[in-house]
Amino acid sequence: MIMNFIKNIALSAFLTMGAFSMVLYTSCNPDECKDVVCANGGACIGGNCDCATGYEGPRCETASATKYIGTWNVSEPSCGGTYTNIISAGTTPTTIIFSNLGNFTSPAQVIASADENTLLISDFTDATGRKFTGSGTFSSNSISVTYTVTYTDNTSETCTATFSK
Repeated sequence: MIMNFIKNIALSAFLTMGAFSMVLYTSCNPDECKDVVCANGGACIGGNCDCATGYEGPRCETASATKYIGTWNVSEPSCGGTYTNIISAGTTPTTIIFSNLGNFTSPAQVIASADENTLLISDFTDATGRKFTGSGTFSSNSISVTYTVTYTDNTSETCTATFSK
């Protein structure tokens, strides 16, 4: 009878230590990325998605350029006046196309690269030979762009445009 009592105590102690060890092991080494699925080439780090270039959102599900796409009202007092511009998606998740940057008689379709909050026009020459360079920022459904256009006769002007929806 004493032997059964000692066996029961030993078994209870063994099971208690085993349960304690499992709890301790799982609490010290949790897999924070176990249930996290990151889209578009994103990688889980510490339970959060680290998105590939051109994507954003909690799970990298949104192309960065998406927020720029749409019809915008443009105020450009120094150059083009007030006009409408349609921004469409380019061929990559980081490119956008302005349908009429500058409100020229012959529309300037200008390609820019865009990420979460900034855009860059990098030496883009449109179909008429005008060269555009510049940069801008996105904030709360508004885009501010400063760009320089160089004409075929090598004259240029710098313009600032505010886009709003």
